[in-house]
Amino acid sequence: MYCYRIRLVVNWYVSFVSIKNYVKGNIMTLGEIEKRLTKIFEMRGDYEIAHSEEDKLYFDFIQYVASCNGKFSKRANLILSSKMFNFARYCA
Repeated sequence: MYCYRIRLVVNWYVSFVSIKNYVKGNIMTLGEIEKRLTKIFEMRGDYEIAHSEEDKLYFDFIQYVASCNGKFSKRANLILSSKMFNFARYCA
C-alpha cells in the first residue's frame, strides 16, 4: 500500500512539473547557468544564501532535464518527487 501511495504522488508530481515547465517555457542556457554561478560566487561571503542559491540552481537544472523528454527525463522527474516528502529542510 505504501509503495502504491508513493507511485501516485510521484505520478501526480511528474505531471505537475511537466505542465509547469511547458507553460513557463523553461529553457536553461549556458549563459544563464554562468550568470547564476557568478552570482553564487559573489555571495560566498554569506554561505547560507550562497548555499540556498546553489540548491535552487541544482533544482532548476533537474527541472530542465525533466522537461526535455530525453534519456534522463524520467530519472529527473523521479528525483523531483522528493520535494513531495514532508520533512523540515534547513540550510547549511
